[in-house]
Amino acid sequence: MATKVAEKVSFLWLGNAPFLDFINTEIVQDGKPVDLLNEVNDLYEWLNQAGFHVEAAPELDKTKPAEEILRASRAYRRALRLAMQTITTTGVVPLEILHKTNDYLLRRNHWFELSKASNGHLLRDHWTVEQPEDVCSPIAHSFAQFLSLGDLSRVRKCKNPDCVLYFNDTSKSGTREWCSLALCGNRLRVAAFRRRKAATN
Repeated sequence: MATKVAEKVSFLWLGNAPFLDFINTEIVQDGKPVDLLNEVNDLYEWLNQAGFHVEAAPELDKTKPAEEILRASRAYRRALRLAMQTITTTGVVPLEILHKTNDYLLRRNHWFELSKASNGHLLRDHWTVEQPEDVCSPIAHSFAQFLSLGDLSRVRKCKNPDCVLYFNDTSKSGTREWCSLALCGNRLRVAAFRRRKAATN
């Protein structure tokens, strides 16, 4: 079970796809799993930073929604992570994740709004949470868009065996191996250099 974050940790935006960044809200710190979504407010903050306009419907039951909303989001995150493990190792998209994603896409909690902007017009999509699992709809939409338009062969897990982060490799060469050089790349390169140096001494 993931531990709670001792201090407020900034979300990681390394995936180059919202659904991957959502998977990456569960990280490893000092060898222990850490959940960046401790409270439902963390979830709403992540959705906001990810560019999703999500708000709870006024009639949402106030006695139990927070815990259920968080539980639903974590369950979908777990399902997406398991799906990505299968996709990145076999290239096969599990039918279970397609069914679960379609369940969220079928919910009627999404609409568009056109408004004036400084340089023309802006089309925004909005999401409401009327039932706890409605919160998964924008993430499901991101995943569905990627399946239909993206390149799954470019989705990878960080090469660091101790890292659990996924990313979409958008580099021109297509040879990205690390979630980021700062987090894992440089650290492992330095460790490998020290091992080689010790072996020659």
